[in-house]
Amino acid sequence: GSAELLLYGDIAGEKSWYGDEVTPKAFAEELNALGAVADITVRINSGGGDVFSAQAIGNMLEQHPARVTARIDGVCASAATIVACHCGKVIAANDSTYMIHPVRMGLFGYADAETLRQYIDAITTIRENIIGLYAAKTGRDRDEVAGWMDETSWWTGPQAKENGFVDELTNNGEDAVVE
Repeated sequence: GSAELLLYGDIAGEKSWYGDEVTPKAFAEELNALGAVADITVRINSGGGDVFSAQAIGNMLEQHPARVTARIDGVCASAATIVACHCGKVIAANDSTYMIHPVRMGLFGYADAETLRQYIDAITTIRENIIGLYAAKTGRDRDEVAGWMDETSWWTGPQAKENGFVDELTNNGEDAVVE
């Protein structure tokens, strides 16, 4: 009735860059191979990667009939946060790290003014999509979320919880016994 998927490493586009990344196609194959399950846990330790691939993976999880929980084991940064925000619940280790930043685009070759305007339009559209996702997840104002992105915000698990990106923390220390 339950299954676990790993999102460890970079999130890549159609092709794997180094051979150990997660691509939407590979993720879809693993997700489909699970069959009918009631609960899925997606364990995350990723510095991010391709935003469109993260959106595709996140939407696959959101549209899956199972209850989907993200567990941040180490780092959840950049595009990996998009995947986490699509999950029904996010649980983070106390010593995990969460990071959001402004949208960036790799440019190769030469570009004229019109091409640069098109790049800016693309970045603006991507930014608006991400701000909407983050605002929906956190329940915070779009301007506040945009400010966090613009600043490149690095948070501990508890800080990410305080800001609404994480729903629960593991190892809160409440059950710890000190001798």
